[in-house]
Amino acid sequence: MKKIRPLLVIFILLTLSLEAQRRPPGFKNNDKIKALKTAYITNALDLTSKEAEKFWPVYNVYDRRIMDLRFKKTRELRNKVKTREEFDAMKEKDAALLLNDFLNIEKDILAAKSSLNKQLLKIISAKKILKLYKAEDDFNRRLLKRLQNRKGPNKRQGRPN
Repeated sequence: MKKIRPLLVIFILLTLSLEAQRRPPGFKNNDKIKALKTAYITNALDLTSKEAEKFWPVYNVYDRRIMDLRFKKTRELRNKVKTREEFDAMKEKDAALLLNDFLNIEKDILAAKSSLNKQLLKIISAKKILKLYKAEDDFNRRLLKRLQNRKGPNKRQGRPN
């Protein structure tokens, strides 16, 4: 269950991203989500103005890197095998290479998180960094719940009616 949650959050954020690309130029749903996330994290960490001034540039670089890895790079790999037929026709050697590519993305995510920790320890306490990770998780859960509620109780994808 714990492994499914991050994937579900990633799927929802990817869906939001794709949906935002289909909307008219004036629609700024991604910007709204980003603003809500920024406010939520700032509040959860109780950042001083001095901390926030140093924190957000570092965090935003990290966040863009993670989004690139989780969505763009992962999407590219998933596009290599779009259908069940393509998957079934894949040779074992190609499957092993694809699996290795997915694992490399996970390693890159871990490296980005490790780099973030090192940079943030110069700005905020370790305790606030832990609060950051909890705040990110809480925000993603709330976003997911809000999206599920928008669909209605019987219209959720992957759920029996």
